[in-house]
Amino acid sequence: MQSRQALMVLALLPGFMSDARAQADDWSAPDCVERYSRYSRVERANFWNAGSNVAGVRQDSVTVSYAELSGMYAGGGFHDYSDGGSLWGAGARAMSITHLERISLTGSFYFGHSSGYGMCGSMSGRPGYYPFDVLEFTPGTKTRQVYAFSGGISADMGRKWRIGAKIDYKASDYTKRKDLRHTDYLLDMTVAPSALYRQGDFALGFSAIFSKNSETINAEVLGISDSTYYAFLDKGLMYGAYESWEGGGVHLSESGVNGFPARELLYGCAVQVQWKGFYAEMEYLYGDGKAGEKEVIWFRFPSHRAALRIGYAFGEPERRHFLRLSLKGVLQYNNESVIQDVTENGVTLPVVYGYNRLLSRMILSANPEYELDAGSFALTAGMKLYAGRSQASPMFPYIFMRDEFFGQMYASASYTVKGFDIAAGLCAGAGFREEDGDMSVTSVRPEQEPFRLDKWNDIKSEYRTAPRVTAELGLRYRFWKGLFAGAGVRYTHGFNIRFLSGADRWTGTLMIGCEF
Repeated sequence: MQSRQALMVLALLPGFMSDARAQADDWSAPDCVERYSRYSRVERANFWNAGSNVAGVRQDSVTVSYAELSGMYAGGGFHDYSDGGSLWGAGARAMSITHLERISLTGSFYFGHSSGYGMCGSMSGRPGYYPFDVLEFTPGTKTRQVYAFSGGISADMGRKWRIGAKIDYKASDYTKRKDLRHTDYLLDMTVAPSALYRQGDFALGFSAIFSKNSETINAEVLGISDSTYYAFLDKGLMYGAYESWEGGGVHLSESGVNGFPARELLYGCAVQVQWKGFYAEMEYLYGDGKAGEKEVIWFRFPSHRAALRIGYAFGEPERRHFLRLSLKGVLQYNNESVIQDVTENGVTLPVVYGYNRLLSRMILSANPEYELDAGSFALTAGMKLYAGRSQASPMFPYIFMRDEFFGQMYASASYTVKGFDIAAGLCAGAGFREEDGDMSVTSVRPEQEPFRLDKWNDIKSEYRTAPRVTAELGLRYRFWKGLFAGAGVRYTHGFNIRFLSGADRWTGTLMIGCEF
């Protein structure tokens, strides 16, 4: 118990995945080695742990902690344009859920380093999150370091009330040391105070959510060369400005602004209800985002985000069944400022005359899942569905539309025998993307058409929608008092590949750690 409490003091530990895995495709199959660890099983068994109300952690009473050192290597041509043909990473993390007499503590700590070779494309550390992106085109080595922790506390306030609070923090730097060299700084922080009322088998919870994320891209050229380095500002659907990285259209070297800064504030709330084995949570967040600095704001991107999580658990303690359903929706806009520098009495200030709607996008996703936990044997099967619709207006009077859909089915299982955990997983997915364009109010075609990176758009589209099959195999050996060593391998094969550099991707992982 003392060692477990010491870990909590150091970490105040939901856990962060290794950085290499965090960069993996969101639609990949669950990692079968990680998913069937004792910590992951205990965490998933309490539906409250997947939501924002940390006061609900005391709806369970199992204490468990986990610490791990891991390393990974990935290679192959089936990857997005911003990933490298080969990638390695290493990380250390610790996670814990501890229940005491009147309080419970939960949290995690993580540090990771990864490096990829022959990388270019997006300068952002999380391409696709913001409704714009900045790309560069000289392949080189990129490195990333991630520092993350989360901590939560839940306390009983009498016999029927519980209160709690939770903080999630993540910082990273993403660097390329070859011209056009750049460094990307990311910072995310979320705070969620919460309360829970319980009466017998019934529980009702409420949580407030406050979140801020920010990113700054700094670009520079240090080498001596006659070459001109180009960059591309993607304003939506791969339409945008392509010019020298010092040009005003890509905003990487603008007077009075430090790099390319973006930030977003998210705030909202969530309501939870539980009746015996049934659990449901509804969450809403409003986002207010800006790109630029001080009076020079190039983009404003408001958003609405909603989520519904439903779970149902039934069966005997030694053979539990879990049904889960996660539904998410995002509606986001991107408005470009019409700015002009105006000089009065010798003072030059930027004046905003209005905004142009560059992009609007709606994203819907669903993830139904079934899980069986029968002690030495466990099984998971599910489906992920993604649908998106985007409308871009990069230049008057052009309007471009995109509809896309992707779906996959996955299944994995684990069996424990004589200290060995043997796990395997399989998933298959495919999708499609359709695009259309038109002019809004005139039949006279302008002399200049919107610029688009067609080749890069083809690569991105194929990676997102190509049919694929992924197979996983994992082995973990528990050799002494909770200590374990493990290894895992994942192989992905894509079909009908035309634009990607290859149809295969391998990932191997080694780990050593302790569960207690």
